[in-house]
Amino acid sequence: MSKALIVVDMQNDFLLNEGSLNLGHDTKDLRENIAKLVKSFEGRLYFTYDNHQEDDCEFNTFPKHCVEHTKGHKLVDEIKAVIKDKNYELFPKKSFTGASIINLANQLADNDIKEIHVVGVCTHICVHDIVSTIVNHTKNAHGYIPEVVIHEKLVDDFNQDMANFAIKRMQNLYGVKLV
Repeated sequence: MSKALIVVDMQNDFLLNEGSLNLGHDTKDLRENIAKLVKSFEGRLYFTYDNHQEDDCEFNTFPKHCVEHTKGHKLVDEIKAVIKDKNYELFPKKSFTGASIINLANQLADNDIKEIHVVGVCTHICVHDIVSTIVNHTKNAHGYIPEVVIHEKLVDDFNQDMANFAIKRMQNLYGVKLV
């Protein structure tokens, strides 16, 4: 059985102070610690990232962010530095989840990956919905429930109360383990 690391939305607009939808606090330690894990991880690497157009309807709810071909759309420098010599796959997403995350779930199943580690942002939105989609799709389409491990100190959010609730929900509904 092989394992995978899913790195969720480590983009400038979420993680840099000047980012248009930043977490509202310093994320330097988070960026560096996730980069260390990515560098040392022995398994498959997958990255999700928000991929919006100028006129996406999501901007009716959230400030404009991660617009294709902008600085805010790019992965943070700490991640770019450690993936230069790594094999990885990118999964752009226009929403919290969707077809690209279904494709990711299918790829995990096709590669017999049953242990999935998850890090990144935003815990109560993208991390939660990606985990939910992968677990539910894998259960329904492939007949098993993958083991999901969230690195508790390597997920972050702009709303800690909602993040704590999301983690409890993922533990209760999907059997997520915390390390």
